[in-house]
Amino acid sequence: MLLRDGQVWHHDPVTGSCRVIPKRGVVLVVTDAQKRETVFGFFQFPAVLQDLNGKDVVTTHQGDRWTFQNFVNSADPRFRQIVKQFTDAGYTDQEKDEYI
Repeated sequence: MLLRDGQVWHHDPVTGSCRVIPKRGVVLVVTDAQKRETVFGFFQFPAVLQDLNGKDVVTTHQGDRWTFQNFVNSADPRFRQIVKQFTDAGYTDQEKDEYI
């Protein structure tokens, strides 16, 4: 099955894997004194993917909810506090602090 253009970055119809393109996104990039960057993002993905004819073929189970993603692998308490603030404000479903 071929998916409609503009929904995914990569689609492998043999394995069924794909990278879905967000409908909307907000990205925060934090840079420390040594010029190292940490990225925090909120993304809203489509609820369904469609084939070339516009027929709904795959449900993503995302609905209209926002998904929080971060690319933080640091014990720096400042970065960990930012993630905690997102969680405390209700923007994340869960938080896992690997440095406690």
